[in-house]
Amino acid sequence: MLGVPIEQIRQIERTSGVSAFVEAKVASALTRTPIRENYFWRVYINGHYSEDCCPNYLRREHFETLRSRAARVMIYTTTLTRLLQSAAERYSVFVLLDHMDWLSAAPELLNEEWRFIMMRALPGARIIYRSAALHCDYLPDFATSRLHFEPVWTAALNRRDRVGTYASFHFATVTS
Repeated sequence: MLGVPIEQIRQIERTSGVSAFVEAKVASALTRTPIRENYFWRVYINGHYSEDCCPNYLRREHFETLRSRAARVMIYTTTLTRLLQSAAERYSVFVLLDHMDWLSAAPELLNEEWRFIMMRALPGARIIYRSAALHCDYLPDFATSRLHFEPVWTAALNRRDRVGTYASFHFATVTS
C-alpha cells in the first residue's frame, strides 16, 4: 500500500479490509487479462513499455495525430476547485479519477469542489471517477440529486479494468 493515501485505506477498510482487498485485486488483475495485453501491469513488472504492449498514445501510428493536436493541450497547476472558480467556460466532461477518496476526510473541500463542478457543468455533462470504496457515500446530496448514475454499466466496466486496483468505477450524467 505504498503511496496509497490514508483516506483511501480507510475506504478499503470499510469495504473488505486491506489484506483481502489487495489479494483480490492483484489476483484479478493478473488472471483476468493476459499479461501480454496488459500494459499497465507489464510496465510495473518490466519497468518499461514494449512496442507491442503500450498505450495508444505511444504507438507510432498515432504520433501524427498527437503532434497535430499538441497545441490544444493546456496545463494548469492548481486545484480543480480553483480552476473552476476562475473559469468562464462550462464543461461537458469531468474526469475525476480517484481524488475524491482523498477529499473524503475534508468534507468542506469536497462540497466546495462539487459546488463548482455543478456550477460549471453543462446539462448532460458526463462525469467519471473511481474509488477504493465500493459505495461512495461521501458525495454531497446536492450533487447526487442532480446526477443520473449508471451502476450496472459501470460495475461491468470496472470488472474489465486492467489495472484492477479500485473497488468501484462511476459514470454520471448531470441532469439539470
